[in-house]
Order: sequence, then C-alpha cells, then structure tokens
Amino acid sequence: MNLYERAVLTFGRMNQTIVAIEELSELQKELTKHLRGIGRNECLAEEMADVQIVMEQLLLIFDNGKEVQEEKNRKLKRLEERIEREENW
Repeated sequence: MNLYERAVLTFGRMNQTIVAIEELSELQKELTKHLRGIGRNECLAEEMADVQIVMEQLLLIFDNGKEVQEEKNRKLKRLEERIEREENW
C-alpha cells in the first residue's frame, strides 16, 4: 500500500476530498498574490506540491485514473492543435 492509499484509508475519502478542495483554494490564493506582485515563490511551490499530492489521492478516491488520463490526452492534443494554429497564424 502506497502513501496515498494509506492517507485515504487513515483519514477517509470524504475528509481527503475536503482537504483537496482546501488545497485548491490555497493554490488559487497564491496564484492571485503572484499576479498582484506580492506572492512568494516558496509559497507558490508549496501549494502546487500540495495540489499534486491531493490530486493523486482523488484519483484513488474516485477510481477514475484511466478516464482522467484519456481526458488529459484529449485536452493535450487539443492544446497542441491550438498552438500549431497560433504559430502558423
């Protein structure tokens, strides 16, 4: 059992989902500070790491890693197409 699985088992699915929401909010706050010129890179890095950690837990909680990867691939392809259109403009 990996650390993410242990966290979900120990603290529960609902609690870790709430933690994910909180971490996403904290990242949002740090990003807005950064855009206003008052953010600190250390704080931004910390919140980005927290979000990556809770995202791994959400994949376990919702057992949808395959679907998420498919959507990610689709969206990356779309992004690539948009970039190519922009570059050839």
